[in-house]
Amino acid sequence: MGRVTGWGVTSPPPAFDPEATVQLDPEATVRLALPPTAPAAIEFAEERAVEVAPAPDADGADRRSSVEAVARGGGVNLFGAGITTVANLLLSVVVARAMSQANAGIFFSITSLILLLSTIGRVGTGGGAIYFLPRLRLLGSPQEVAECLRLSVRSTLAVSSVLGLGMLLLAPQIAEHVLGNTSSGVVLVLRLCGLALPFAALGDVLQSITRGFGRMRTTVLIERIARPLAQLVLVVLVVLVVPTHSVLLLVLAWTVPYLPATLLSWLPARRMAALNRARRSDAAPSGFDRREYWRFTGPRALISLTQVGLQRADVLLIISILGPVPAALYSAATRFLVVGQLGNQAISVALQPRLSAALARKDLDEAGMLYRTTTSWLVLTTWPLYLLVGAFPAGLLSIFGHRYASATDVVVVLCGAMLVATASGQVDTVLMMAGKSTWNLAKAVLALVVQVGVDLILIPQIGILGAAIGWAVSILVANLVPLAQLLVATGLHPVGRSSVTAVVLCTATVLPPAVIARVAFGDRLVPALAASVVAALLWAGALWKFRRALVLDAFIGGRRRGPRGGPGGPGGPGSGGPGPGPAPVGPAPAGAGANGAAPARNGTAVDGGRNGTKVAAPPRLTTPRKPAPTGRGRHRA
Repeated sequence: MGRVTGWGVTSPPPAFDPEATVQLDPEATVRLALPPTAPAAIEFAEERAVEVAPAPDADGADRRSSVEAVARGGGVNLFGAGITTVANLLLSVVVARAMSQANAGIFFSITSLILLLSTIGRVGTGGGAIYFLPRLRLLGSPQEVAECLRLSVRSTLAVSSVLGLGMLLLAPQIAEHVLGNTSSGVVLVLRLCGLALPFAALGDVLQSITRGFGRMRTTVLIERIARPLAQLVLVVLVVLVVPTHSVLLLVLAWTVPYLPATLLSWLPARRMAALNRARRSDAAPSGFDRREYWRFTGPRALISLTQVGLQRADVLLIISILGPVPAALYSAATRFLVVGQLGNQAISVALQPRLSAALARKDLDEAGMLYRTTTSWLVLTTWPLYLLVGAFPAGLLSIFGHRYASATDVVVVLCGAMLVATASGQVDTVLMMAGKSTWNLAKAVLALVVQVGVDLILIPQIGILGAAIGWAVSILVANLVPLAQLLVATGLHPVGRSSVTAVVLCTATVLPPAVIARVAFGDRLVPALAASVVAALLWAGALWKFRRALVLDAFIGGRRRGPRGGPGGPGGPGSGGPGPGPAPVGPAPAGAGANGAAPARNGTAVDGGRNGTKVAAPPRLTTPRKPAPTGRGRHRA
């Protein structure tokens, strides 16, 4: 049986399609493209068939809107990632300077273990919530939204609680075989971390749920700003107040902020779920079920686990093979790498929904533009850091203390690998959004196997340098293999005008002052800081000069257009819908102007709600719009 849309257009009820074209704006604007079953001709009151023609340059405007949406979400996340970066780096410096290397190694190993187990405890449900909630809000019923929420929350609670219980019961064995320290304090801190593990896993899933409802603010304020700052403040207080600087108290200070962060994430998630139930109480079900949920979520759980394993497994291998002191050296040496990866995560969070929408429409040109543009932004935010750290490894490691300056080889090897990885762009995200989740999973497993295999061979032979080589090889595998897969399958690649400009700009502005300072004054902290200041000034000036080639004007344009699309904010042209709620599906009623304005003559329309402001009239109803090109995405970004 057919159903009647919001404007009286009769169409068949769509079946649930996990690849439906849904765009989730990071500022809560949700847009739904017409399904392929939409009628080619829409019948109005006059009983004559007409078809809506696209406005001039509609493709360019849509792509511009997509880039600006990614810029808005990416800019907000980059700000939050900047706070997280500074807080985590300072926390590492405080721990390294306040504790012995042995205790610092135990601290870094325990925190790595908690992060690894919390990722396992989430079983990929955060990604499932982000993927399904926007679709169910538009095509599904409140009961299906509630089912998605139950699957995400209950699964996370069940698995993370089992892991926490296992950590509580097996703490002596973990302390002996993983940490190499069976003292009562280490066993006690492992048991307390087991109690906190479900909170760490659930908080991340609740933040993913709020993003699925279109709210980026919760993730930025709580996960990116409040929790890292709270951890830093509590660790500093323990160092200042407690003279012994025990591992137990420092790990507790790092763990406690997960509890209020989870509560503060639960409140907005609960409120948004209630608002959705009230707004769409009469919506029909779409056919969503558990099998569809786990078919998407299962591979993502394994991918997330392998990604965290790539970042944390080497620390656990080092402490179990070599002991806590080399683990502390390695953790400090790789801290700058983690700093750069936060920018990668921030851009990825904003890119995913827009890229998913473009690929669902088979619009490879828009997908290629987004891929190349975000690659240039990623290079701009990470290459200066890696170039400077690679030029002054001993000088910058000295901020952790002179005992850590011996790990320079680790820094140089990993910085070289990360330069290649960031130049590949968001290749994992693009491959996943292109529907190649199995390929992505195979690549992630291959990279983890390579890393663990190389580590087991080289760590006993050459120490932490062997771990660095293992991680570097896995980084290259994790980026170059999917890059080749993506090129063969879709023709998408990161090389374009904006990405090449970013590489040349970073190299030309950072390397000359770094090389001059290194040759003239050596690998010390003061020359490194001086070179960083000069490079930052040159880099900022070059960014402004080449802002159009780098598509940086999207950040400015997005703000001028308002927080949710077109001029005037929610509901404005280009916002994709009347305010924060879902946009109606189907054409506007006959004779209606933009935003529901009354029709007028001479190509203008009067918006009755804006004091008679004239806005452009909608295009005349002529020929149907041609489908988006399905080429191989070779246009220049």
